[in-house]
Amino acid sequence: MLFPIYSFFLFSIFHSERDDKYLLDFDASGCQTFVEIPILLNDLCAFDFDLLQTALDLDVQEINGDSYFTPIDFIPDVENANPFFSWQNDTLTFEGVFPEGLHALEINLSDTCGARYRDLFRFQISDTTTFTPICKPGIAVNLEAVSPPIDLDNDGNPEVAMARLYSDQLLIEHDFDCQSQGIPISTIFNENEDIGEPGLSILQEDGKSQLLFTCDFFYRGYHNPFELGIIATNQQGVEGNCKSLIYVLDRGVDGPLCAQVELPSITVEVETIEGRGIPAAEIGIQGSINQTFVTNYYGFLQIGTRPWLVGDMEVSVRRNDEPNTGVSVTDISILRRHLLGITSLPTPWHQLAADVNNDQLLSLMDVIEMQRVILGVQDQFSNNSSWRFFDDSIRFENPSDPWAGQTFPDSWTVHANSDFIRLRFIGVKIGDLNMNALDQ
Repeated sequence: MLFPIYSFFLFSIFHSERDDKYLLDFDASGCQTFVEIPILLNDLCAFDFDLLQTALDLDVQEINGDSYFTPIDFIPDVENANPFFSWQNDTLTFEGVFPEGLHALEINLSDTCGARYRDLFRFQISDTTTFTPICKPGIAVNLEAVSPPIDLDNDGNPEVAMARLYSDQLLIEHDFDCQSQGIPISTIFNENEDIGEPGLSILQEDGKSQLLFTCDFFYRGYHNPFELGIIATNQQGVEGNCKSLIYVLDRGVDGPLCAQVELPSITVEVETIEGRGIPAAEIGIQGSINQTFVTNYYGFLQIGTRPWLVGDMEVSVRRNDEPNTGVSVTDISILRRHLLGITSLPTPWHQLAADVNNDQLLSLMDVIEMQRVILGVQDQFSNNSSWRFFDDSIRFENPSDPWAGQTFPDSWTVHANSDFIRLRFIGVKIGDLNMNALDQ
């Protein structure tokens, strides 16, 4: 008779002649765990390891398709599993570290008096470790014309424009299983007090949960981004949460579709080369607007203006705080290896980040200034700001020498020839060569 226990693991046993499934899940570490199964053999007249015959089937498969586990389904991967057994105080113990999956163990034992013990059972190791889905910082949802108009949200008013957003569109990535395959997950929208109100409704279509945006969304006065969350559930039933900022836009070919209700606006996005939003970047606008704004946590800024701009604007991007953030001895080592010709910096952006003293050359002087900032000898770069910003349309004529034939302006002239202006900039943290400043 088998008496299962667990220690830093949970497992389940399936006997060969039945289809009982007593499943116990556990939190695996590194896709494997320690398993211990004691087997009491009180009626043995004497135990002799030489009479023990065992085998182990890793990753059990059902062979004959009858939904029962029988000896036909047992295909041993380890013909002699005796090294996994120990004997003490009338207890035969099976123990070892096993990977995630369904496994089977066969035991054939004779004692010195000729008595026989035989069993075939399965134990399952299921990873239920908490996972964290990652949502996109922001999603733009653009309304499109509906022709002919249709009453999509059953409010009695035909819609002239609409946009759909599925919950899984918020995801940027999720966990991977032990075979480096993406874990299938299901997503639903989190509760939001505005969902269900006119202009923002949940619909079910083709088995998916979706949000439907209509012109009513703007009629209710919603012109600014709003935060929306999802609940993601993996195959083991473990839930995770994340949120995105949702930007609902009305950008028809010939102008707004919803009776010109959207406010004119400037949107500014400031990101790293990896697409991560840079917060606290100061956006200065000179012209019809003379004001400085600051990007939010996601590196985003939207400025609604009325009356609209006249003439050109001068736009600048600045951030000059905490110069030592993201700068470490690791970055110094990376720059030294580049200077010695051992390992080159991988992109022009890394070279721009390494030009700490802003002389358009990489030299030992940059290393010295990085050391002084790390040690606190100086609290800012002598000839540079903490961050440098560039228009995202920039192209390097010579990637191995980003300064060759290039000019890097501190401000940009924007022509106000549209009601809706979108500006995008790339930011580089000076001295941060492994690009981890936003992780600190």
